[in-house]
Amino acid sequence: MLRINRSVTLIELLIAVVLMAAIILAVSSIHTYSHYHLITADRRARLQNELSLALEYITKDIQGANCFTVSCGPLTSSPSTGVAGEGFLKITKDNRFTQGPIPPEDVYYHHTLYNLSREGTATYTGGNILSNHILSKIAIGMQLPSNPDDIRAGMYIFLTSSGTGVEIGLVARWKPQNNPGPDNPQVSMKTQVQSQNFP
Repeated sequence: MLRINRSVTLIELLIAVVLMAAIILAVSSIHTYSHYHLITADRRARLQNELSLALEYITKDIQGANCFTVSCGPLTSSPSTGVAGEGFLKITKDNRFTQGPIPPEDVYYHHTLYNLSREGTATYTGGNILSNHILSKIAIGMQLPSNPDDIRAGMYIFLTSSGTGVEIGLVARWKPQNNPGPDNPQVSMKTQVQSQNFP
């Protein structure tokens, strides 16, 4: 009986190794690509949630005011328009239209470096931080630009012509000190709020 021994040649072995390497490389690339985009999407979603929460707080404070005044500006001075390094949005809830002697309540939204916090005093304590991804600087009397290349600040405050409302724009980046990019998403949101109880 004649036996034929078939063995694997060196060329066949090299072809098998190359094919396995190609399959492993393809699977690895798909995994890396998916992981990268998952992280970017997660960062973008977190930024959107932070901005949405901050705008919700501001909206409720303005809408709940019987009468309000808005003061904006750096902690040292108060320009009517322009870009400042740090600042705050002050909402005064004047309760003179309610029954009983209720004193006015002030709410401050402090913007310092990359933080946005909600405080009960004009002094920044860092108590209730709504976001620590807001871009530095505050723009007073300016609307949030529609072109991302024109954005120069993290908080935009623009009073409406009627004086009964305010447009607030917020801009956040995952790493606010770095330029935006695929791994450092930038998110902007704005809202225009009118006081519902303004006489």
